Amino acid sequence: MRFLSGLFLAATAMAFSATSHAQVIITQYYEGGGTNKWIELTNLGTSAVNTASPQLRLGLWAVAGSAGTINITGAPSQQMDLNFIIPAKGSVLIGTPANGTEVPYLTSASAAQTSSAVMNFNGNDGVALMDGSNNIIDAFGTGINAVDRSYYRNLSVTGASAGFTISEWTMATLAVVQGAAMGNPARLNYHLDNTCVAPAAAPASAVYYSITANSIGGAFSSVTADEYLVLLSTSATLSALPQNGVVYNNGNVIGNATVINRSANNIFYASGLQPSTPYYFFIFALNSNCMAGPVYLTSQLLTTTNVTAATPQPGTALTYFGNLHSHSSYSDGNMDDPTKTPADDYAFAKESMCMDFLGISEHNHTGAGMSLSRWQPGLAQAAAASSASFLAMYGMEFGVISEGGHSIIYGMDSLMGWEPNQYQRFVERGNYGGAGGVFETINQHGNNAFVYLAHPESDDYNNLFSNAYSAAADDAIVGTALESGPANSTSIGYNNPGSSMAFLNYYKILLSKGYHVGPAIDHDNHNMTFGRTARTRLAIISAQLTEAAILQSMRQMRFYATQDCNAKISYTINGQQMGSVMLGTGTPVLNIGWETSSPVSSIRVMAGTPGSGNLPVQIANLSGNNLSYTDATLANFSERYYYLEITEDDGSIIVTAPIWYTRVDGTVASGGFTAFTAMNQPTSVLLKWSTIDEDNNAVFNIERSTDGGRTFAIIGSLAGKGSAAVTNNYSFTDNHPFADQAYYRIRLTDADGSVQLSLQRMINRSGIEKTAFNIYPNPVEAIANIHVYSRAGGIALITIYDMAGKQLLRKNMPVSSGQQVLALPMLSLTSGSYIATININGTQVTRTFYKK
Repeated sequence: MRFLSGLFLAATAMAFSATSHAQVIITQYYEGGGTNKWIELTNLGTSAVNTASPQLRLGLWAVAGSAGTINITGAPSQQMDLNFIIPAKGSVLIGTPANGTEVPYLTSASAAQTSSAVMNFNGNDGVALMDGSNNIIDAFGTGINAVDRSYYRNLSVTGASAGFTISEWTMATLAVVQGAAMGNPARLNYHLDNTCVAPAAAPASAVYYSITANSIGGAFSSVTADEYLVLLSTSATLSALPQNGVVYNNGNVIGNATVINRSANNIFYASGLQPSTPYYFFIFALNSNCMAGPVYLTSQLLTTTNVTAATPQPGTALTYFGNLHSHSSYSDGNMDDPTKTPADDYAFAKESMCMDFLGISEHNHTGAGMSLSRWQPGLAQAAAASSASFLAMYGMEFGVISEGGHSIIYGMDSLMGWEPNQYQRFVERGNYGGAGGVFETINQHGNNAFVYLAHPESDDYNNLFSNAYSAAADDAIVGTALESGPANSTSIGYNNPGSSMAFLNYYKILLSKGYHVGPAIDHDNHNMTFGRTARTRLAIISAQLTEAAILQSMRQMRFYATQDCNAKISYTINGQQMGSVMLGTGTPVLNIGWETSSPVSSIRVMAGTPGSGNLPVQIANLSGNNLSYTDATLANFSERYYYLEITEDDGSIIVTAPIWYTRVDGTVASGGFTAFTAMNQPTSVLLKWSTIDEDNNAVFNIERSTDGGRTFAIIGSLAGKGSAAVTNNYSFTDNHPFADQAYYRIRLTDADGSVQLSLQRMINRSGIEKTAFNIYPNPVEAIANIHVYSRAGGIALITIYDMAGKQLLRKNMPVSSGQQVLALPMLSLTSGSYIATININGTQVTRTFYKK
C-alpha cells in the first residue's frame, strides 16, 4: 500500500532551540597519549541544539611545550565552527582524526566532529566554547596543567561559565576514564542520565481542517512528547506497531499502514487518496531527544477516521483555497535556501494542506532582486507546475513601501516597472492613480487583469483612502488584504498566523467611499513555508481550477478571507452570490450556509451605503444553521452593500465579499438596466450589460462619444430578448475603438417607442499600443505562433535576442491591417529565455518568451 503524503518536516525531526548558548557546556577534557584528545560537550536543556545555528565555536589557546599553566587571554590561536546536533540532555565528543583506541569504548568515528588543529592540545593549552562573535561562553583550564589526565564536570553544575572554576571539576586518571562504565560521569560521551522513556500519555482528540476528494488534513491535541508518528491505513486496526529504537520516515510501511508524518508538529495531512473512501489515522507519541531512542508509547494511541469527499461534478462551482502573495528566489524570497526556484516552491505548496493554488508575486524591481530576465522563466515554471488539482500562478508585487505602497497584480502578460531595460510596460514608481499609472495600465490591458492592495497603510496608493472616489481605481482594484504574513516566518507547523485582521479597517474605508472590493488574506512568504505558516487562506469560488477561471472569479469578487482553511461559505441575496452588483424588487433576503472546521458561534451582518463616507455597521448578529435574514429597513430606490463577519468557536474569523443591492419596487421601466461595464481589450473594447424584467424591448443601440460625452453616434445594435421576469445578459465588441478617450452608453428602445438610456462608461485607449502581439504557446517548442494586430498593413520586422541582448534571428514578414497569426520556426534556439521585438511601420513592441 502506498500513499502520497504532504511532508511537514522533510529534513529533520528535531526542534532546535534558538537560545542554545546557555544550555551547552564543556563537561570533559581528556589529554591522552600521542594524538588521543577528546572534548565532551553536553546539552543541559530540554530541547535539541544545532551548534551551527546560532553558530558555536571551539577555540584553542596554545603555548609551546607542555609545561606551565593554562592561560586563556586574547584571541584563540586556533578555532573551529561546530556543526552537529546535541540532543536534549545528551553529550557529544570532539576529537582528532587520528584518535586511536586508547579509550577502548571509543574510536575516531565516535567524534561528532574532528580537527587536527584545535584538538592538538597539551596540558598547558586552554580550550573554550565560543559564540559566533568569539565571545567566550564556557572555558576550561585557566591556572592548571592538565597533561596526561582528564577532568570531568560535576553534575551539580547547571550552566556555563566564561571563567574557569576548578571546584566545578573532578580530576580523573586516564585509566579511570578508560575503564568507566555507563552511568559513571567519568566516562566519555556520557554525562547525564538521559535514557529514553516513553511519553506518559497519547493525544486525546483530533479535528479535521481539510477534506477533499483526494486529501485529508487536520490536527490533534498535543501532549508532553518530543515528537509524534502518524500512520495512515484503509484498515480500522493495525497489523504491526512501531518498534523502539527504529527511526521511521515518511513513506515507510509498518504492517498495513504507511507513515505520513513524523515531527514535533501536531498536524497531519495525506494526499493522493481515493474519493469517497474511509481512511484511518493512528497517532503515537514518542521521545527521541534522548539515549537509546526513539521510544514509542504503544499502549495508548489516538485513532481517528474520516472519509474523502466525492469527486465533484464538472461545472460545479467549488471553493478553492490558497495564497496569491509570496516570493521566490527570483526576487527576495527563498531566503532559507536561495538555490530554490519557483518550480520548487510550487512543488512544496502542492503538498501543503488546503492549498489548491499558489501565486508567486515577485517584486517588480531589481532593488528586491527581480530582473526582466526572470519574468518569463517564472511564467513558464508556473505553467509547468499546474495540474487538474493544483494551480500555479505567477504575478508581481508592484512598488516600494516608502513610495506609494505595495500592490499584487495578476493577469498581466508583461512585467510592469520603471528601471531601464527591466520592464515591458513602463509604469513610474509610486504612480497608482495618475496618467499611465497602475490603475490605468490594468484597465487598458483588460483580459481579467486585476490589482489588490497588500498590507495597506493610510497614505498608500497616492492617498487612495483619503481622496475622493476614483472610477479608474474601482475598475482596477478587486480587493484588499485584511491580514498579512508574517513575511519572514520559517514555521511549517500551521501555527504562526499574521496579526488577526490587522487591515480590516481599510476594507471598510474603501467600501464606504463606494469602491467595489472584496477581502483577501496574504502570507507574503519569503521562506520555503508556502501554505504552512498558518491555516489562513484566500478562498475563491470558481467553476474551474484554471488561471482564466480564477482570474475571472477575482474580477467578479467571488472570494473571501478565512482563518479556517476548510471554511466553505455560501452567501447570496435573492439568489445572487457574493460579489454581485444587483437591482431587485422588494427587500433583500440574505441566505447563508457554511461548512467549517469548528462550529460557528456568530454571524455579524455588516451593511453600509456606498459613497456615503460612513463605515459599515452591524445590522444583525445571527446564530444557528443555514440562516436567512431580511433587511426590512432598506427603502425603495436605496442602495446598500452587505457582507458577513463569521466567527467560529475556536476564534477563527471569516470575512466575505459584499453584495451590492439596489431596491426598485415595481417602477423600473421595461428592460431596466441592472449592470453596464466597459473593458479595454488589446485590440477592442468589450461592453457588457444586464437587464431585468424585459417585456417588449425592441432594440439596444450601442452609442459612442469621442468629444467628451457631448454627442453620441450609433456604432452597433442588438435585438432585445424580450423575456419577462428574468435577468438577461448582453455583450457587444467595438472592434474599431477610438484611439483616445471615449464614452459608451446603451440606448434601449421599446416596441412602443419609449426610450431608456444606460449610465455612461469611459474608456481611455491613449496608451494602447498601435501594434500588439503575443507569442503562443509560451513556452515555445518548434514553432512560435505570433499573434499580431496592426492598424495598417506593412512589413513586420521580427528580431529575436538572447537575454544578454545578442541578436540571434531577424526576419521580415508581410502583415495586413487587423489581426493575424505569423508562424516563426524556433528549431535553431536552445532551451532558455529570449526577447522578441516586432517593428511595424516604425512602431516597436517587445515581448519575452521561453523556448523548451
